[in-house]
Amino acid sequence: GEQVGGGEVDLTWDASTDNVGVTGYTLERSEAGAEWTMLDDAITATSYADSTAEFDATYTYRLSAKDAAGNFSDYVLVDIS
Repeated sequence: GEQVGGGEVDLTWDASTDNVGVTGYTLERSEAGAEWTMLDDAITATSYADSTAEFDATYTYRLSAKDAAGNFSDYVLVDIS
């Protein structure tokens, strides 16, 4: 992930694989240990632009893949300042 200006943070990741087939991703964000905020629970691409990010803030993002059977992967975490 990277901060690209105007407060926007662009996130990209490698596609997840699963024996049942990955159908999408869930992305959440937290600031300084606060509660997780759902950004999107139906991402089908391998990228996301968070246009609600603010300057001078540090965010933790967590991403999970969902398969066709309704199972979720473990979270992948990244910190962006």
